[in-house]
Amino acid sequence: MHVTARTLAVSLAVSLVPVLAPATGQEPAQDASGGRPPVFVDLDFAAARARAQETHRLFVLDAMTSWCGPCKIMDRTTWRDAELTAWMDVHVVAIQLDMDVHTDVKQELAIRAFPTVVVFRDGQEVDRVVGTRDATFVRSWLGGLLEGRTQRDLLRGELLALAGDDRPGGWARRIELASELASLGEEQLATDTLAAAWEHGDGRPTEGLRTPMMRGAMRSLAERFAPARARFAALREAVAAAADAGTAADPLALRDWLDLNVVLGEAGRNIDWAGRIAELPQGAALLQRFADRLYQPLIDAGAWRAAGLALADPVRQLGERAASIESFVHHDAPAGAPTHARGDGPETAPEDASAPRVVPAIPLAPRAPTAPSEPRVIPAIPLAPRAPATPSAPRVVPAIPLAPRAPATPPAIPLAQSGGDRPAATGRGPRDPYQPRWDNPADPADSALEIQARIRYAFRQQAADAYAALLAAERGAEADEVAAALLRVDPSPRARAALVARALRAGVLDARSEAHQRWLDEAGG
Repeated sequence: MHVTARTLAVSLAVSLVPVLAPATGQEPAQDASGGRPPVFVDLDFAAARARAQETHRLFVLDAMTSWCGPCKIMDRTTWRDAELTAWMDVHVVAIQLDMDVHTDVKQELAIRAFPTVVVFRDGQEVDRVVGTRDATFVRSWLGGLLEGRTQRDLLRGELLALAGDDRPGGWARRIELASELASLGEEQLATDTLAAAWEHGDGRPTEGLRTPMMRGAMRSLAERFAPARARFAALREAVAAAADAGTAADPLALRDWLDLNVVLGEAGRNIDWAGRIAELPQGAALLQRFADRLYQPLIDAGAWRAAGLALADPVRQLGERAASIESFVHHDAPAGAPTHARGDGPETAPEDASAPRVVPAIPLAPRAPTAPSEPRVIPAIPLAPRAPATPSAPRVVPAIPLAPRAPATPPAIPLAQSGGDRPAATGRGPRDPYQPRWDNPADPADSALEIQARIRYAFRQQAADAYAALLAAERGAEADEVAAALLRVDPSPRARAALVARALRAGVLDARSEAHQRWLDEAGG
């Protein structure tokens, strides 16, 4: 069965309609559309804790935020489960607080991630869990707490039971348990487990256990627990000699040194090291070996030459991505039809200022073979015409605001997203004014336009970065091919402006001055 974009959107919309649980009789908060589930009573923290003590019930706090995606999942599912809410009505006083509003509670309870569900008994915290949990887990967990079994005890017991299991799966589970126990206040046990897992991977030619998830858990722990920082710093010291060995360094030891710098929040050491290696005759090969760890941080730090040397075969990689994007964006377009989305893609002809601007037709799969030879399209939508340019006024290229990018620093806990559900801007500096904005369009055709625009935007940023980095590394021929690949996919003024902007930011504007001036003229025209 063929599913159209419109059918898919309608199906998704229906699937997201919440199923409301029965009223609990606990003076529930109002349940407006998309609001707080009725299992939570409308009391503040102190009043809810006092009521739980008076009625000899568990006191449950759901610590969440308005922007937290996993919190919303639990609101739609876990906290509306009929069996769970009926049980909680008898045994629990539950409240839900936004930690961006109740910052005093957040600080008092050391809430570091969302959602965090904290349980109190007789006014004292007895347990907590972090992350999305389904109704079956919450029911079993809360029932166990009434019988004196805490989640912390269960996790600790499982971790100790795995002590002699050296299989990869056993170590992977230990890392998961350590991360969860760290969020429950078991920092020392988590430190010992993560350090042991790291040492277990010594000398292994592959990533093994040292996944991004493990390194993230180590970094979060090192930021708030001094003994963990000291323990991980000792691991780095054991391989520090690799950083001074130049191109003769043991690659496995060097990999660990680079990773532990990030764990300890000292990624600047990697940037400095890469700058030194870039000056060595064989330095490019070593940088390329660790490009997955170095390239983007080098770009963010403005170390363009080292970033350019770290690129291995960029023409092939970006060319393949360009071909994939062209196939994805254009595969259904009728012959001769424009394919750009809201001015964000190819331009087939100069625009007539006196003619109304339109959104191009978007081909959709036909529902029935009424006209098999012609794809069904959404009619062009006229937009407000542009004002004609004044012939006597000299044409100028507008100034391009360029600000240096700030080094990206991954947060220890999720941060609020700007604009509700809209993805937050990255940590790569000021928002690009040409970046498509995700406005949750209701019409599937608008969604298709947005998706195409975002695909082009992501590729435009990637290719522009590579272009400037290759010029800085004196790899001009490859830079030209990368620029050509970008302009094949996106020959819009925005793509040309992005190439020039990156070249200016990297300090290589003069390396292709004629091309840059031509692109600026085209972008301004």
